[in-house]
Amino acid sequence: MPDLQIVPQEQFENAQRIRNERSVRSTAEAENRLPLNIHGKSLLAGNAYCGHCGAKLELTSSRKWRKMADGSLDDTLRIRYTCYGKLRKQTNCTGQTGYTVHILDEIIDKSVRQIFSKMRGIPKEQIITRRYEREVVERKNHLQTIQVERDKAQKDLISLKAEILACIKGESVFPKETLVEMITAQEEKLRELDALYESSYAETEKTAELMDNVSKLYEELISFSDLYDSASFEAKKMIVSQLIRRVDVYRGYQIHVDFNFDLAQYLENSDELAC
Repeated sequence: MPDLQIVPQEQFENAQRIRNERSVRSTAEAENRLPLNIHGKSLLAGNAYCGHCGAKLELTSSRKWRKMADGSLDDTLRIRYTCYGKLRKQTNCTGQTGYTVHILDEIIDKSVRQIFSKMRGIPKEQIITRRYEREVVERKNHLQTIQVERDKAQKDLISLKAEILACIKGESVFPKETLVEMITAQEEKLRELDALYESSYAETEKTAELMDNVSKLYEELISFSDLYDSASFEAKKMIVSQLIRRVDVYRGYQIHVDFNFDLAQYLENSDELAC
């Protein structure tokens, strides 16, 4: 009932998706998730990991009381990303126990800005064409792989049926019952491969739909790019969670960033970023 809709359908669906991804079950199962809330002082949200032991980096805070030269007390709040595995002695971690939030966040912020700057510097038609061509190649390669598996399954089935004839002549080392079971299983495997091939072939033929999806995704990323510079910290946190799948942090704040495929496949050599 369009007359009763308060917000556009697309906006409503996005809100429902965010609610689902913030559910307890979803956040427990997914490596890359939306922040449970957009408050707090950290740019990353559950997708930072220790590069040495793989444990999740959790946020911790403490106050360090210091007496200043003028006699006043400094009780600055210190917020850190802390390796949970090392802190709880659950892993044999050789990395740092913690990383100062503002230092790591500045590195991530710089990386995101570099990606957006690179996107703005490439014409839309060039990015979309490159992304489209890459997707077509990947789909064709996938289809070819399935075809190879299907051809092998067909040959194996023919060999098994030939073995039945040998069994009837008393020349086979396999019992008839075993051969029947093997043939039934092979026929089922072949049917599954046939269905997979048909669906993959249909996806390969959807060139117009693919181009449209690529274009829409580009517009979404550019909207993030335009928004990021002037966005509030909370909005930046949401944008970063959409762009970054995982950040592995090593000693000395060396990082390795895995971007979500939606972003990485638009830019050459941007599947992973190391700093």
